[in-house]
Amino acid sequence: MNTINSFLITTLAGLSTIIGIIPCFINSSKKEHLIASSLAFSSGIMITISLISLIPEATTLLTNTYKQF
Repeated sequence: MNTINSFLITTLAGLSTIIGIIPCFINSSKKEHLIASSLAFSSGIMITISLISLIPEATTLLTNTYKQF
């Protein structure tokens, strides 16, 4: 079952990439602005996900390090 989930997630990621490029082909007059906006949005999402995934680990580390009792 784990292998099937891996293939499904990989397929979903590939399809998302294909769906994400469609606006660049539809609206080719403002292609540079659309690509720059998309890159800014995706970098903001990636930074947010990275920081949010570090918060539980940091909380656990700080709790174990600075126990009062």
